[in-house]
Amino acid sequence: MIRRASSGAAFLLCLTSLCLTLAGCWNLREPEDMAHVLAVAFDLDEKHDLFKVYAQVANPPALAGEGVSESGSARSASGGKPFWTVSARGHTPLEAMRNLVPLSTKELFWSHASLLVISEKLARKGILPIVDTFERDRQLRMIARPVVCEGDVGSLMEAEFPLEKAGAEGLLHGVTAVARQRSVFPTMFLSEAVATLSEPGIEMVIGRVEVLSGELKTTSSRSGLPKPPVKFSGAAVFRKDRMVGWLNEREVRGWHWLMGRVSGSNLILTVPGAEGSPLTVEVSAASVKVEPLVKGDNVRMKVTVKTEGRIQDVAAPEHLAMEGETIKSLKRRLAQVIRNDMEAAISKAQALRSDIFGFGSSIYRTRYNDWKRLEKRWEEIFTAIPVELNVRADIRRSGLIAEPPSAR
Repeated sequence: MIRRASSGAAFLLCLTSLCLTLAGCWNLREPEDMAHVLAVAFDLDEKHDLFKVYAQVANPPALAGEGVSESGSARSASGGKPFWTVSARGHTPLEAMRNLVPLSTKELFWSHASLLVISEKLARKGILPIVDTFERDRQLRMIARPVVCEGDVGSLMEAEFPLEKAGAEGLLHGVTAVARQRSVFPTMFLSEAVATLSEPGIEMVIGRVEVLSGELKTTSSRSGLPKPPVKFSGAAVFRKDRMVGWLNEREVRGWHWLMGRVSGSNLILTVPGAEGSPLTVEVSAASVKVEPLVKGDNVRMKVTVKTEGRIQDVAAPEHLAMEGETIKSLKRRLAQVIRNDMEAAISKAQALRSDIFGFGSSIYRTRYNDWKRLEKRWEEIFTAIPVELNVRADIRRSGLIAEPPSAR
């Protein structure tokens, strides 16, 4: 009887202990007590040799009562901005972030930061401190998309976009839309950029966001909406973790061809038999094969690109028969345009001494012994590598019509 009573007492004690531990969360943080960071940017304060951080924070009350102002930007019923931008400085990126704490009445929560903006000044000095902070911190996410800002970072983080709730949403949508539809802007997660940074024989490319001048920003269209305050175009080229130059739109498109990353591009050709009349071919995908040819210290690269497209519009004054020699001529012209893009990208990369195509990486993966012999001199070798470009372009469809419209 005594044993049964003691067993019951022990059971009640365990049950009471469990109830106490289930009463709540020891590190509970209520959502209404937190401020969600949508985008983060880093710059250099060269005068004081400090890092400068900008955080774009969501303003939920303004977002909840949102409307569209006369300028086309999102506004709450009370006229409040749907986001708030705050900045601070520090000796390290993390210290700069922590120095934001006294400036906010709520705890900053960083896990929703989907965009990482890096100033050109900081990119040229080196982005390794930023990467280190993102990899170590528990809240910062490696799925943020990195971009390099040409122009004033503060203006970029304050920018408002027509038809978008918050500036960070406008930036993120712009980055993904341009990359998907035109292939003139490389987009990737920060984790992909870091993987490239640590992989032998390949250098990073990060998309460029250009802050437009005040004159262009304030000019309104007939619709009454302001023109976008930024342009998504081109890319920053890196050597290790330091930026060494820019690629223009054509060179970025060539990089996409050589990397097999084309997801959409409109190429302008001239109409056979009606020279001077343009024709648009839309390409939605491509495959690439890179074959390193190594013989001693002589290195050549053989690149084969396969793609197909469809005719989207023809500005020729007369009907164009999409068959026979006409199609063959268009295929040759399409292949040449693609080849020209790749040659432009290779020429710029070699001038910047940056193997952004992973030619060295292909040797590392397929001819490891050769790579160990060439690795220390690869930067010099890359600048003089001859690249054989083979393009197989096909045109399978002429849009959604079999015959073009005609006037009587």
